[in-house]
Amino acid sequence: MNIFEKILEIPDNFKIAKKIFYICLILIALIEIAVVYLFHLGHGHFWFENLPAFGTTYGFISCILIIVVSKFLGKKWLMKKEDYYD
Repeated sequence: MNIFEKILEIPDNFKIAKKIFYICLILIALIEIAVVYLFHLGHGHFWFENLPAFGTTYGFISCILIIVVSKFLGKKWLMKKEDYYD
């Protein structure tokens, strides 16, 4: 067991690490919005590509959608009943 796992075994340390992680995610999203307004880096081909934090939001929603669809396919199509080979 490494030192990081030992530190996170304590519930209070885990809560603090979780808060720091969420704060970092929020800061990254805010930095993305600020960069778009401060530096005007290019223009998108479509109107929605110019929305603040479009890339972050699109990536997050796409990731969630991939997970949900793959779980659905795994349960309905790939998994067989326990007595399938009997």
